[in-house]
Amino acid sequence: MRGDRRSPHGVMASCGEGLLFYASDPPAAAWAPIPAMADCNASSINYSGGEFFVFEEDVCRTTIVDALTLAIAAVIPAPAVELPSEARIAVAGDELFLLVKSKWMYLFGDDIDFSKVFRVDHRSVDSAWQELTGIGGRALFVDSLHGFAMETAGFENLEGNTIYSVTTKEVNDRRSTTVKYSVSVFSLEHRSSKKLACRLNKLEMALRGETPSWIIPSLNEG
Repeated sequence: MRGDRRSPHGVMASCGEGLLFYASDPPAAAWAPIPAMADCNASSINYSGGEFFVFEEDVCRTTIVDALTLAIAAVIPAPAVELPSEARIAVAGDELFLLVKSKWMYLFGDDIDFSKVFRVDHRSVDSAWQELTGIGGRALFVDSLHGFAMETAGFENLEGNTIYSVTTKEVNDRRSTTVKYSVSVFSLEHRSSKKLACRLNKLEMALRGETPSWIIPSLNEG
């Protein structure tokens, strides 16, 4: 499975083309396909506020699915951009953020990250993407599976108006193919990125299909 996301009602998972759901309340006997999403080629799944946010990277389309009924609540098409070679979605309450990297960005190396950032109020009657030049004191955390936003005030080691990303890169030699990890932060103000100093950047592991993902513990845990 390429990705999955849990809600209080169950788990939604992407398995190539189409989506599966495993109900937990009451527990289901097995995974079941979601007929309304039979043709969906999901690249990531987010959950927030009673809804799943299913993102298709190849067409930059977001489908919002009710977590209880599994009915499609809304479909948000892509903004008017060149189809990207890399795109991510981050969920923040009523807001969705779309991060797009044009295929031409790779010509400039690793110092330039996501080229465009868009925002939409997904609960609005007229959901239209708006391009942003900044996100204020917030930071977006994205990986290949999901994304989220948080306020950086009170955290000395976090920078506002930034995008934190974690990625993998295959390294080939004559003996084997390995994976190197990279954690970086991209400043929307300065339009530049830098790698973060952490132990993950020094790891080089066998290619087994693992994908790194951000996990932030609840700040309300006692």
